[in-house]
Amino acid sequence: MSFEPQPITHSVTGPVLLPPDIQVLVEFYFAHVYPLPSYAFLHPETTIRQCSEGRLETCLSYAISAIASHHQGPPQRKEHIKLAWIRAAEDLIWKHLESPNIPRLQALLLVILYRVETGAFQRAFMLSGLAARDAAAIRLNHERVIAVQGHGYRISQEVRRRLMWSLKLVERYFSIGLPEFELCPVECIYLELPCWERDFSDMRSECTKRTLQSCDFGSYHLCVRLEMLRRDLMKLTRSLALCDTAFPQLPTVMHDFERHLTGISAELPNGATLTAERASQLLDSPWLPRQILVHLSFHQCQCDLYRLLLRGYREAAPAAVLNLMDHDLLVRAEQLCLQHATAIVDILATLNQVSNQARPLEYDTAICGYHATRLLLFIAQFSQQANKPREEWALSRAELCLAALRRFFPTSRLVKPVLEEMRRAISAFNPRAAIDTTSRLASPGPTVIGGRDPDAGLSAAAREAFQLFCLISRYLARWRSMAVRKVE
Repeated sequence: MSFEPQPITHSVTGPVLLPPDIQVLVEFYFAHVYPLPSYAFLHPETTIRQCSEGRLETCLSYAISAIASHHQGPPQRKEHIKLAWIRAAEDLIWKHLESPNIPRLQALLLVILYRVETGAFQRAFMLSGLAARDAAAIRLNHERVIAVQGHGYRISQEVRRRLMWSLKLVERYFSIGLPEFELCPVECIYLELPCWERDFSDMRSECTKRTLQSCDFGSYHLCVRLEMLRRDLMKLTRSLALCDTAFPQLPTVMHDFERHLTGISAELPNGATLTAERASQLLDSPWLPRQILVHLSFHQCQCDLYRLLLRGYREAAPAAVLNLMDHDLLVRAEQLCLQHATAIVDILATLNQVSNQARPLEYDTAICGYHATRLLLFIAQFSQQANKPREEWALSRAELCLAALRRFFPTSRLVKPVLEEMRRAISAFNPRAAIDTTSRLASPGPTVIGGRDPDAGLSAAAREAFQLFCLISRYLARWRSMAVRKVE
């Protein structure tokens, strides 16, 4: 079969290129790309059927073709051909700018992901704003209420939910906890969380047996929950960075996060520890990217929480906050940072060891590895505890993590800067010199705008921190109260 595209005539400005093997590309998408959490918003059976019948929205056909071809490995098509498909999808989206619908928003999200993965970050950022407007226009953040709720309704409702939550997952590329860059504030989302994969992909199945092939064991559902927790932790970190006075509510806030994480831990497939045996079993599962990410994200959420109390770390609370914290709590936080950062590195190193070939993994996988590396190097070099890890051990773990990520993301333009930063941190790490190295092991932190009256700044920061405390407490309560779908 030829991979050269054939011209068709229903273009806006002239012939548009569509691949002759589009059915193959759509099936490849669901076999290899769809398991990535960011891409889990298309319904497999419906999309494949519409493609075979020639009823798939044209812009969605272009977008899926470009994404699938991009993920096929060694280039089977020239870059300009994939780019032509993406541009064709964009053109059709712009043509129908005033009439957004679900298929065009799905295509737009795929275009954004393609732009991000191929290095066109600025364009992806601007298109994400359009996606947020489209979502608001079709009230994607609300559940639909229909009197007759059959099989088709359940599918379309879950598609809407997944599309909205996928927008929130993609938001990680742009917001970094900054509210002005949020695509849709979570407090404005009135949707249930995504259901288990088997309930979505095969809603009519009467089979109740759960296997690694048929079921993701709720990992996509948990990825979304953990992403929302990490978003709240980023906001808390930024708010605390402005505090120059004590914040006595911090232990209470942290306890709320701990309770929520304990609940998630009980729902993780086979528990919070991903053993080498379990990782080997996952190699034959199409849902490996989700199950790997949910474990990494769980440990990263713990790291994000406890590094707030890691004195001297870039993302830690200011000294004025930490000085009045209980010493035992600070020691415990450091130990837990070490424990969970080590778990992240172990997962990546184990997966690298047991897998015969690299599998597609979510971008967030590299982010978790990067933060784990930073924590291990920092604790090994700056901890005051007698049982701190040896610096040589931390360096070896960091190198293992970097080697694994290089194998999993050999050509990713998106991950390349992360790997370069890890390489620089490892190169700069000197086990025998701990002078003036805190900054080189830390990522850029929030910028404090100068020119304010100090007293006014303190009171504003204290008010913001307290308001955030109240807000997070409410939303943690909301997450706990949301019913989790379970398979009987």
